[in-house]
Amino acid sequence: MSYKFESDAIKAFEQLLKTETDYNVIIHTGKEFNFKEFHAHSNILRCRSEYFNKILSTENIEKKNGKYIIKKPNLVPQAF
Repeated sequence: MSYKFESDAIKAFEQLLKTETDYNVIIHTGKEFNFKEFHAHSNILRCRSEYFNKILSTENIEKKNGKYIIKKPNLVPQAF
């Protein structure tokens, strides 16, 4: 029997997205009627994106209740 680490890891990440367990980043996109809030994990964002790594590394990033808040009002949710 061979062990497929990659498929198990992918399943675990999919489960994190579905349950939104222990997320620590909230991303607001759009404005007013075309607004959406996304939940994410900072460790995954940092590993997968230089852009988010830079944003999450700044000292003046907004935090509320222990969660990073990233606001992108000019980015429509569908594009994000």
